[in-house]
Amino acid sequence: MAEINLDKVLSKLKEYSASDKADCYVLSKKENVKFTPLTAKQQKDLIEAAASGSKAAFLYPKIVNSILLENSEDKNLLVSDRALLIMALRIHSFGPTQKIEKDGETIEVNLQKILDNFDKNSEIKYKETFTQGPITINCNVPSIEQENKILDAYLKYRSAEFENESKLQKLLSEIYILEIAKYITTIELTEKEPVVIDLKSQNIAQNIRTVESLTASLVQKILGFISNIKNLENNITSQKIGEQTVDLNLDTSFFSNV
Repeated sequence: MAEINLDKVLSKLKEYSASDKADCYVLSKKENVKFTPLTAKQQKDLIEAAASGSKAAFLYPKIVNSILLENSEDKNLLVSDRALLIMALRIHSFGPTQKIEKDGETIEVNLQKILDNFDKNSEIKYKETFTQGPITINCNVPSIEQENKILDAYLKYRSAEFENESKLQKLLSEIYILEIAKYITTIELTEKEPVVIDLKSQNIAQNIRTVESLTASLVQKILGFISNIKNLENNITSQKIGEQTVDLNLDTSFFSNV
């Protein structure tokens, strides 16, 4: 038997994976985007992220985002596109159905049917501006790439605290602050000397301090903007199956519960 050139064989396997493409409708673009299925290494990365303890709430979405960007032909994707992309990725990797346990009953969910029935005319707000007194806040839906930069910066910023059990509650509560921060582009102050705070140009610590300084009423307006993205995701993940309403959690179990 001839000696195997492993590098050459692996190169062929990668070529095959790269050619095995499927389509997913991307709402922000109003068109389909091609993507490749999960690899075994990506599955391993998801498992490791899910088992990373206190880091999982930050590391798992970062890994999922990285996979979506790596496997998609179009890298300019928004976080509002993620639910459909995750579902399409799972279908292309594991098949069109998923079994869910609810109230002692096993329910088989047809994921492909959910994608096929998605309303392609769904409307969401991609930008919104809020003004209160001298403060104007400009918001938009961030890209998946932008969100990953925030998650990566936060994991580095709090690396020491992740090893300290007594600090975990504070870290988990900061998810709330980070979620708000990632949707804000700029904050304008028009009183006396005009000032513009660009959150993209600040570091993660400065962004946390900035959001924590906002009034509760302004934060509620921003959360209202964010909710239009969450409502879209809920319309995709909450499904009526027979007499049951099934909630598909796009978390660590979604790629493991085959």
